[in-house]
Amino acid sequence: MEQNPQPRSEARNQNPQDRANNVPYVTPTELEACRRDPAWESRQGISDRVVCRECAASVRTPMGGKKGHLWVRHRISVADYRAAYPSARLYSFRLIAQVQGCEVGELIRRTAERYVTPEELNECRHDPAWEKLCNLTDVIVCRQCGAKIRSALCGGTHHLSQHGWSLKEYLAHYPGAPWRTAAVADAQRRTAARLRADLEHKKRATVASVRWQKNNPEKVKKIQAKYRARPENKKKALALNRNHRARIRVLLQAAKRPVDWHKRPVAWRLIATELLLQDYLSNNELAQRLDSSNILRCPYESTWRASVESKGFAEFIRRIRSWIGRPGRIKGKTPARQTGVTP
Repeated sequence: MEQNPQPRSEARNQNPQDRANNVPYVTPTELEACRRDPAWESRQGISDRVVCRECAASVRTPMGGKKGHLWVRHRISVADYRAAYPSARLYSFRLIAQVQGCEVGELIRRTAERYVTPEELNECRHDPAWEKLCNLTDVIVCRQCGAKIRSALCGGTHHLSQHGWSLKEYLAHYPGAPWRTAAVADAQRRTAARLRADLEHKKRATVASVRWQKNNPEKVKKIQAKYRARPENKKKALALNRNHRARIRVLLQAAKRPVDWHKRPVAWRLIATELLLQDYLSNNELAQRLDSSNILRCPYESTWRASVESKGFAEFIRRIRSWIGRPGRIKGKTPARQTGVTP
């Protein structure tokens, strides 16, 4: 690695403070190589520095964080940096070895084996069957960064999330590229076949059970009676009924209806629904709506509008209004426009 031999285009990116601190820079050829190879440092045996793919500086400090090189020098985040240079290193091997308590040489060797070379990456990008030609049966290569994946690109650790891609976007960029290993594909096919077989078995069992119940109604009644006779099942049924009634009560209150809604006659509920749909509805307007709907027959006159002045109609509607909390007009006063019902 040479110290600071930079072309003019790269010299503009050099920081004067870096030059004062004798921060080494890689050559343009080396910069181009490390931009194409995430494992460039491991192949070159560089253990104490990381090459910035943006400015070619070889730094010792971490790249990420608010005090890291990327933010201090370039004002870019790690996500933007990784989007431009997929899987580029952020920490030196020596720093990672100190944290993990492993040998630096072993860490470098594993990292170099984890990625294909730039030449191999270029070949597999143009050939979807590259893994088969190279007899790689237990791994697939990510066409974006060259990483060797032993399971699948999506699911689990979700390797494609590091690139901000979905599987659909990946296959659109690299049509026909494998996205899972043969072992994972076989396991997923076996799982899908087992689930389909279980589903078919459940369907057949359900059909057989329904057919048996239709052919043996007396036996079904005996079994149900025997089941209900058990004390623990009685308690369970009572608890279910209480919970059901409580849920119905909550739903009725949410719908601004009285809790005894289902105990009233159908005529009451139909007229109450018309009254609840409006902030205020006079008896004449209510009669007109009932006649236009033609659902209920008026028991007092030929039409509801003709029976508005009758005492039977007035008393009938008064009771319904009192039940749902929607009073009618009071002489000399403006009718109350209520929006809720007090159960």
